[in-house]
Amino acid sequence: MKQFFKVLSVFSFILLVYFITIYFVNQYIIETTNPQIPKAKVLIVGDSHTQRAINPSFFSDAINISQLAEPYVVSFWKLKKILTFYQPDTLILGFGAHNFSELDDFRFSTERWSPEMFFRTYPIERFEYLKTIPIDYELFYTTLFKNLCLFPKLHHNNYIGEYFPESLNKLTNTKQIIQRHFYTNKNMYKISNTAVSYLDSIVYLCKEKKIELILINCPVHKSYKKEIPEKFNSFFEKQKLKYTEKTIKTLDFSNMEFPDSCYSDADHLNYKGANIFSKFLLKEL
Repeated sequence: MKQFFKVLSVFSFILLVYFITIYFVNQYIIETTNPQIPKAKVLIVGDSHTQRAINPSFFSDAINISQLAEPYVVSFWKLKKILTFYQPDTLILGFGAHNFSELDDFRFSTERWSPEMFFRTYPIERFEYLKTIPIDYELFYTTLFKNLCLFPKLHHNNYIGEYFPESLNKLTNTKQIIQRHFYTNKNMYKISNTAVSYLDSIVYLCKEKKIELILINCPVHKSYKKEIPEKFNSFFEKQKLKYTEKTIKTLDFSNMEFPDSCYSDADHLNYKGANIFSKFLLKEL
């Protein structure tokens, strides 16, 4: 029995040394390599609204790195990393009423979203500064272990998205989307102070780096637009006025109407609508 525990101890020690070594190898890779993205003059960042609505191929020099359900805090972390090796002239950032829903505060703790969020953000996260929102730290550390300690990875760029040409055309889910964005069970979500704070941080970062920031509210179907709770509409209008007064260009296309065939669902354009909108947006800019 003593021999067994001795062998087990030696094996455990070797395994621990291996995990620690691989951890530092991956940390070195993260610190010394950058995502392989084109260094375009126009950088498009945001959630699924910009991801599906803005086709960068219609611009002369643009890249869309938006991702599904991306909160402003993640956009800020992404930009802090990207701006260490590349600086665009212009940043286009998604900007809508849903972006201020407390829903985004729970993406780091809910079973539905936290695994995805941790998988994307483990190389760039700064959770020590998120004191007011719940975080599933057990799952987060499990994600760290799986991605940093098991084997060397050449790429840790899961936070970089791309334009997604959606082909779906389904306009029967307005109530479900409104419920998901603005309500938890029967109660309405609060305004997210975290979202407000990190959008302000992005504004400051762009000002500091002399990057032109353009806030864009992408088109949504009228059935979705009319169901947005007044609390969120009112708050969004106040934010829009605040940034306009700070001479930040804010473009609200949420009332822009397209044929129903141009929507993938109630709050997203499909590739047909995206092509039309992208051409129009280019002329507006």
